[in-house]
Amino acid sequence: MSIIFKTTGNSEDLSSAISLTVYRIVQEAINNVKKHAKADKIIIKLSFLEKELKLEISDDGKGFCVDELNRQREDINGGFGIMSMRERTELLNGIFELKSRVGIGTRITIKIPLIRDEV
Repeated sequence: MSIIFKTTGNSEDLSSAISLTVYRIVQEAINNVKKHAKADKIIIKLSFLEKELKLEISDDGKGFCVDELNRQREDINGGFGIMSMRERTELLNGIFELKSRVGIGTRITIKIPLIRDEV
């Protein structure tokens, strides 16, 4: 499996809470792809915009039905990886979006507001 990483923007003022959260989300996403997706390629795009950080993680794996995953949330064994990524994002007032199609792959998009330290 190949991993392509692209980044744009400046990350100098990134808080440790945001950087650790992004690291853990990327780590969990890669683990999920390795375990479930049977993908050949993962593309990770990290953009530092003026007011937000945008993270996109996509794969060319087998994909899945998002509605089925939402039903599994009620099952104690279902969807903890994605649930933890969503919770980590929301703890930083971010937005988590998951899209997947069977046979096409999966894309996770995360937007986290950047709060710059005032001098």
